[in-house]
Amino acid sequence: MSYPYFVDYKLRKMIQSKKHHYVPQFYLKGFTDDSGMFFIYDKELDKIWRTNPLNSFAENHRNTGGIPTDDGEQPSDMAEQFLASIDGDAAKVIDLFRKYNPDYHIDQSSLLHLQIFIATLFWRSPVNDEFRERLMHSLSFTEMGFGVFHKDTKERSVEMEDRLRGIGAFQKSYQAFLAFKSFLGMNKNNIGDLEIYYRENDRGVVSDNPVLIQEFTDFNSLKGELIFPLSASYWMILTKRGKPPTLPPFISLLIDKLQFFNAKRFVACLDQEYLEILVQDYKGFPDKKEHMKKIYDHLTEIFI
Repeated sequence: MSYPYFVDYKLRKMIQSKKHHYVPQFYLKGFTDDSGMFFIYDKELDKIWRTNPLNSFAENHRNTGGIPTDDGEQPSDMAEQFLASIDGDAAKVIDLFRKYNPDYHIDQSSLLHLQIFIATLFWRSPVNDEFRERLMHSLSFTEMGFGVFHKDTKERSVEMEDRLRGIGAFQKSYQAFLAFKSFLGMNKNNIGDLEIYYRENDRGVVSDNPVLIQEFTDFNSLKGELIFPLSASYWMILTKRGKPPTLPPFISLLIDKLQFFNAKRFVACLDQEYLEILVQDYKGFPDKKEHMKKIYDHLTEIFI
């Protein structure tokens, strides 16, 4: 598996992007109303306002890092470009699911694009910033599945790997490298593990941490049991458990609650009234981790 935008590049002067979305705009647009707007709830401020994907789930220069040059250090949005290439591949797959063509059957390559995108969302989330930072300094290049080698002798250069680890642009790209880690050496995806479900209403929520897994135990966690909202109307599940053809409406509510409890700060929904209901529900549970566990336990009973 290759790592685009990071190998054999040439520095050149260009206009650097500024606003970097940790949840991409194309994905967020699936949760907006007909005017392209939704409502955002901020856990820190305890406030709701109406806005759009362009101005949501983003930070200025979040993925900008320095690259050493002869003249010092040059800022680069290479990591943002890296992530954009992953987003582009996944957008085509997600768009087909959102159109819900019953004759569409996902192939191995498309499922891999979707799974890698889901993994990048996990590592891009502000919830995992500190976790990602710890892994970057604790995992060796060998453990990550890549390395730096001398082009003539083919010998590994630990010295260059250590130098690379200190480059800002590399550090900003690490979220994508971690996503690929889950799928290195993987020859086949099990398409039978995937199921798409339709909601009876189109008011599903999305958060700044949209990938729902019960617990991250190792890198296999991001290609195993997970729930992921595709849009306000559809969500998907990856599981080796049994998958009923349809689900009762209250399951959608449970998944929305998980999105809300899973978020670090921001939750979005096109329906303000429904969002306000979820806010009050969220505030009603002092032990939020225990409540999330109960929801996951209940979902496990459904997917047996």
